[in-house]
Amino acid sequence: MKPIDSCSRPLLALSLALAACAVPASAGSASGSAPETPVRPLTAAGAPVTLGKPATSDELAGLAKSDNAFALDLYGVARAQKGNLVMSPFSISTALGMTFADPASR
Repeated sequence: MKPIDSCSRPLLALSLALAACAVPASAGSASGSAPETPVRPLTAAGAPVTLGKPATSDELAGLAKSDNAFALDLYGVARAQKGNLVMSPFSISTALGMTFADPASR
């Protein structure tokens, strides 16, 4: 067996630590499946958030189209800069959407 080099030791330690923290699927109950409990988002005061109606397929298609346009525009601006750049247009779009949806900002 080949010995583990010093570069692989931290990765191995992290993998073992994550594996030790994993909860088996059958740990929820004796029958092997945990009861489903819906998770409700809460406001800062602890009150349940009132959710609106689900988005239609046309609304989702419009969202995807606008997200793609945003990503292409963002890459166009970033491409003009010198050097390497790593970014996630989806993450930026999501963060901007969360700030827009924040009830405290209204």
